[in-house]
Amino acid sequence: MTDATSTAHATSLPRWAILGLTALLGTACPSKIEAGPSEGEDQAGSAREVTEDDPRVVRDTDDLYAKEDAPTQPPPQPSLGTGRPDETNGVCRLYAPKLPDPQCCPAELGFDAERFKELCGLPIYLGESMHHTCGYHFMAEPDGDGRLPNPLAVRVSKIIDPDTKTAAEEHDERIQVRLKQEGFTSEPIPGIPDAYWSSLEGLHWAFIPGEGWGAPRLVTWRDGVCSDEAMQTVLAEMTSAKPPPPNAPRPSLVPKARH
Repeated sequence: MTDATSTAHATSLPRWAILGLTALLGTACPSKIEAGPSEGEDQAGSAREVTEDDPRVVRDTDDLYAKEDAPTQPPPQPSLGTGRPDETNGVCRLYAPKLPDPQCCPAELGFDAERFKELCGLPIYLGESMHHTCGYHFMAEPDGDGRLPNPLAVRVSKIIDPDTKTAAEEHDERIQVRLKQEGFTSEPIPGIPDAYWSSLEGLHWAFIPGEGWGAPRLVTWRDGVCSDEAMQTVLAEMTSAKPPPPNAPRPSLVPKARH
């Protein structure tokens, strides 16, 4: 075919065929297509700096992690008591040396800190804290060389037994069986009806009743906290103390019995 003939055929192509051919020839090869900036790069092609403000990352100490890869943080540990009397909570004088997350005792129990100081000869009331039972902490005067004596405590709680006699009998049985103390027996507290006490190896227990309290109360203390004679008076006054009215605020930050 002559050039003239080829030219004639080319020029005689329909308009739609010419447009299609032009479109095909004008399309660049895939290798010639320039990729746009990838994720994490800016328009100039350099990587963007990721900061802790990026919602896709979290900080752990000095490192940044993708959210899904961040180390699991342990739960925060409860703060420990300072070992100093603290009334900033506005509820009680809190004293809880090294107890985790110390709290005030949740209820009044008929205990009077000022009377206990007076009767037992412990001039310093440090405060209270709840740890299984309610502890009231005291301290004697510093000795001659100025060293502070160890704090002393009396602990009080309500118990689930229906009455003090049942509570004392079950307590005696536990001591007899678990500690192999066959002759261990609680005795009535002189001058306090339906109250019983006992002691073993320096630890003392007392079960006291009280009209309106809803349950017997258990009082425990160690040798050196209070004499038997003085403690008998403490227990008698706790027995006669009245429970607080429903939803009544505490009389003061320092526990005070209601009579």
